[in-house]
Amino acid sequence: MKRLLIATALAAGLIVPAVAADMAVKAPVYTKAPMVAAYDWSGFYIGGSVGGRWAEVDGTTLSFGGAPPPFPAAVNASYDSTTFRGGGYAGYNWQLPSNWLVGLEGDIAWGDATTTLGFLQGIVPVGTGSSSAFKQTWDAGIRGRVGYLFAPTWLAYVTGGVAFQNVKATVNCAAAACIGAAFVQTNETTLVGWSIGGGLETALSKNWLVRAEYRYADLGNWTTSFGVPAVAIVKTYNVTTQTAFVGVAYKF
Repeated sequence: MKRLLIATALAAGLIVPAVAADMAVKAPVYTKAPMVAAYDWSGFYIGGSVGGRWAEVDGTTLSFGGAPPPFPAAVNASYDSTTFRGGGYAGYNWQLPSNWLVGLEGDIAWGDATTTLGFLQGIVPVGTGSSSAFKQTWDAGIRGRVGYLFAPTWLAYVTGGVAFQNVKATVNCAAAACIGAAFVQTNETTLVGWSIGGGLETALSKNWLVRAEYRYADLGNWTTSFGVPAVAIVKTYNVTTQTAFVGVAYKF
């Protein structure tokens, strides 16, 4: 009996490890981290902006009373200006595959820049009581946007389209310079041209977007006349602007 018990114990010691070794090892269970959803740029947005506008304005007197200006060496003058610019913008984005984005946007902003000269270029010298001025107020635009998402919440883009600029030109012609017909006249128009620019935009949250943008606009030439026909002053202005601003928008 003693020998039988010993033999049974030895057999059990050999069989149990062998059976355990032959059993399949169960694979460890891993918990998959939840996937973070990519930011969706598609949709309508509206925002406000603050920045600056720098204008290059070249004025030229073409004729005086139907004749060439009496001082042809001084027919050109600069009305360059710098002003604070504040406004609003709104648009719609369509996010495309492969991280591309296209959009359509419109904006309007206000600035108040006036440059006054103490003479009329090509007509009278400084100190005769005459003056001329050029003023720019609101500007606006309608543009397309094409951008690339180099990160889920970061967009680099270019923009371009139609630009509008409200301008006013004033001539104060003293009697001594205008053959006894002194007058002050202001002419106003809205120039239409083109603009191009680019910027960076980031999504701070699901609904808030922040951007920094630069644009160049060419508003072309504006030719206008001042005074009565007998002493008409015909002038032309060439206008270009540069704007830079930061904006904050709410995305719906």
